[in-house]
Amino acid sequence: SITKTQFLYIDRYLNSAYEFVGVYRDSTDASEKCSISYNTFKYTLTDWGQFWLSSTPYVPGSNDFKNTFPRICTWAALKQINGVNLLFFNIHLDHVNFDAHLPCMKVALAESEAVCQKFPDCKFVFLGGCFYVEEDDPVVDLVKSYGYQEVMFENSFNDFTSDCDRHWDYMFWKERHRANDFE
Repeated sequence: SITKTQFLYIDRYLNSAYEFVGVYRDSTDASEKCSISYNTFKYTLTDWGQFWLSSTPYVPGSNDFKNTFPRICTWAALKQINGVNLLFFNIHLDHVNFDAHLPCMKVALAESEAVCQKFPDCKFVFLGGCFYVEEDDPVVDLVKSYGYQEVMFENSFNDFTSDCDRHWDYMFWKERHRANDFE
């Protein structure tokens, strides 16, 4: 996720070829958002959306799993220049209430499957973000049970120091072989 100050900094220094999708998790721009950036020379945005990691995922700001803040997932349907369609889901789980992770990820996976149904020509699906869990956590097992494979495995959390001592950020992917892979 990213705050407004961080977003403005990145937007200022990125090449103008990059565009972003995503909205803030509540009704203000003083919170965070799970932006997805993409290079417009390599990808065309087909569609995008956002849902909240709650039992009412399309109610903005909803938060019923006792997260510190409302948690969100932003998704983007992109078409590569070579014609390959892909979907990307960016998730940010709670940094305090670790008990909320599993119910939030269940919502994220169920809703991502629903989104995938809208894009039958999508060949690849990516799911990533800050999960705040180690690789032996049930959240990772749940994601893998949906057929996802991890793209990279390395420590990524550094708490703004030079020592990356935890593997809390993840990127998973899977290839869809048939339009009904998510039924």
